[in-house]
Amino acid sequence: AREWDIDILFESRKEVAFDLARPLRHPDARRQYEAFEERGYEMPEHLENPNFFCDKFVLWFEHPEQLAGFRTTSDRYFECIDRGGNFREFVPLGYSKATGLDYYRIDKKDAYAFGDSNNDLPMLTALTNSVAMGNASPATLFDKVSYVTKCASEDGIRLALEHFGFI
Repeated sequence: AREWDIDILFESRKEVAFDLARPLRHPDARRQYEAFEERGYEMPEHLENPNFFCDKFVLWFEHPEQLAGFRTTSDRYFECIDRGGNFREFVPLGYSKATGLDYYRIDKKDAYAFGDSNNDLPMLTALTNSVAMGNASPATLFDKVSYVTKCASEDGIRLALEHFGFI
């Protein structure tokens, strides 16, 4: 990320960490950093520590060639998920929200999933009962689920639970 001048955010179960070796350049990365600061998130800066750990990471880039250059290395280890615009999410190869279903041995006929972006797609398409939130992006997610509800702020979860007969 440093070599290609890309803003990067590492995420783990316990914390989030931006690489602040240089100032954040992308406006969305700066906004995200400020939002985490306002909420009091712990954001360590010890990224060079051999014990630093993350589950996944996201990045913001300005030019397509930055992403292409970065991916010459990252694609050996991570799957790149297009989250729209100049924003990408990277997860370890072979892992997704759908592999979590397998890990917990959940019967796919009995499971229900809610999602709102491309990082939810493997899970949504693995299940019979899948719900896209009304604010999902990209909108093509709507074609890949069994039910489309409204945004969470418009009682979308309640509406989906009613639709499936839970309430």
